[in-house]
Amino acid sequence: MRYVWKPEEIYWNDFAFFRYHGNAGAFLNLVWPLILVFTRRAYRPTGTWAEKIIWTLSALACGSALFLNAAKAAMVIGLLVLPWPFYTLLLRLKPKMLFLLGACALFLIGGALLASSQLVWEGAFQRITNVPELSDDFSGRWESNQENLKAVPEVGFFGYGPGLFQLAFPYQNSPMRNVGVDMRDYAHEDYLQTVLEWGWLGTVWWTLLVAGGLYRAFRSYAQRELFSSKTDRHLVLAAILGVCGTLVQSLVEFPLQVTSLRLFFLVLLALCWASPKVLTRPPVRRPGAA
Repeated sequence: MRYVWKPEEIYWNDFAFFRYHGNAGAFLNLVWPLILVFTRRAYRPTGTWAEKIIWTLSALACGSALFLNAAKAAMVIGLLVLPWPFYTLLLRLKPKMLFLLGACALFLIGGALLASSQLVWEGAFQRITNVPELSDDFSGRWESNQENLKAVPEVGFFGYGPGLFQLAFPYQNSPMRNVGVDMRDYAHEDYLQTVLEWGWLGTVWWTLLVAGGLYRAFRSYAQRELFSSKTDRHLVLAAILGVCGTLVQSLVEFPLQVTSLRLFFLVLLALCWASPKVLTRPPVRRPGAA
């Protein structure tokens, strides 16, 4: 982005990157599970070489971006997501092969971390290993969360209003400094900001919407024998991983406050809600039928 836009032009951009590396990382973690599951499906017995090449290159590109990006949380979440699309395949491997594969994976990840720390300035790995920066970052977020928590009892049933966090907390000595020294745009903790903006009623509604979708997706995914297509089952898994990854990152960032990221998140959540539709129910036998 720094090669395409001047710094002052980045601030108006409301796409996934939106002037902040944490949102770029959130975008990567939304598409990362989808790319991984289609990469996994490309290596099925009937998969073509074109599919294998395209999806393998896509996975390498997205994985490299997670390492090169400066978002610490995004890189950690990406690494945690990595093995799940290949879980059933890994279970079928013999212990010796599984150990060898795990050792190779750790070697490659270690090499990628080392390479990323040399290729970019302030990469995720560099920031994770920078103890003073981690300490300052934690202190700033803790102070910010404490200030927001003090306001929670006052929000009532309807809150301050969606998108009005900047008006409710206009000018303070913000340790987050995401725009200027004294102005705070976001709470850097989506759950707290949701309570403050939407109130208790809106928070309950959002909780039911997200938890309901995940419940349906997990329940559908567990019914392996009812999927007529393995691709559909992997797609449900990708939706689960994308939603869960965003929810984890929302503990320390604000991905759900950015319009485009919220759209992508809700598309995956809609797939979770719709997941029972891809199941093939066995025919119901009528009493007395032969």
